[in-house]
Amino acid sequence: GNMWTSSVYEKIPALGHEVLNPSDFRARPDVILLAGIDGDDSAISAEQAIMYKMYMKNVKLIARVNENDARKDTKYVDENWIKLSEYVDGTVFVSNWLRDHFLKKGWKCQQNTVIYNGVDTTLFKKQEKIDNKRINIVTHHWSNNRLKGFDVYEQLDEFANKYFKDSKL
Repeated sequence: GNMWTSSVYEKIPALGHEVLNPSDFRARPDVILLAGIDGDDSAISAEQAIMYKMYMKNVKLIARVNENDARKDTKYVDENWIKLSEYVDGTVFVSNWLRDHFLKKGWKCQQNTVIYNGVDTTLFKKQEKIDNKRINIVTHHWSNNRLKGFDVYEQLDEFANKYFKDSKL
């Protein structure tokens, strides 16, 4: 999410537009970009955005959806996103799976796209695979949350244990 937000802050001015801070009450935005449902010091909440849209009819709401109940092991996230989908003019999902998940659950907005999160290419450079007869694994999640790919880590662990047990290494 941080990479995505940084990219937005970088790209929007390059396209000739201005990024406004939500605390700048002089602003009359044309578009409100919601990176989540809940607000905080740096972002307005979905509820605040909907109220603003009701007041300023021409403002467009764009939602970036990157979470759901299945990933967070919650019972309210999907319902809140579905409610919001009645008010947004466009949606950016971070994966096809997430888009399909919400479409099956009754997503109302018809203007949907998928934009994957990217990596910072100044830090992570594409390299040629070196055939060193080793298994090379790179991950971006280091979490004790079982919903963040733990099933894949278990499969990799089983594979690696079998590979090294069966090999002469």
